[in-house]
Amino acid sequence: MIINFVKSSAMTGQPTPPPRGSALLAEAACLGPVRIVVRNPSGFVEVFCDSDSFRLSAGWLHICKPTTHLHVRLESLTEVLLLEPSPDAHPTRPSIWLVGRCGAPCLLIILDQTEGDARRQQERAFAALRERWGHRVPLEDRGSRLLH
Repeated sequence: MIINFVKSSAMTGQPTPPPRGSALLAEAACLGPVRIVVRNPSGFVEVFCDSDSFRLSAGWLHICKPTTHLHVRLESLTEVLLLEPSPDAHPTRPSIWLVGRCGAPCLLIILDQTEGDARRQQERAFAALRERWGHRVPLEDRGSRLLH
């Protein structure tokens, strides 16, 4: 059961703007070929796809390929990190980390599937995202609590 103590648009009469996570991921659809890593403390799963296959619907990120379906509830995320290559992130390529309520990344979008001109174009698109959104994008309204 999920209990959310946030006023909805039905309660306030005001339209609800798209969540920050949805807007950022919609813009990330321009990145091209990526490796998605879904992880937990026990293991991980890799999905190779094009970022234009990201579908956002009713607060969920959907990535559906012929042999793989991946669904992430955006409300369960607290922040998105747009990371340059470093020892604390992917060592050679930019990556986007979706961080869960536990404070650990649960889904990584790694930009390591291109080379040459395609790689440079992808890195420019990532730099533009990072310029627009910053390094750390908080998603959670700190005034609300999501209990589970």
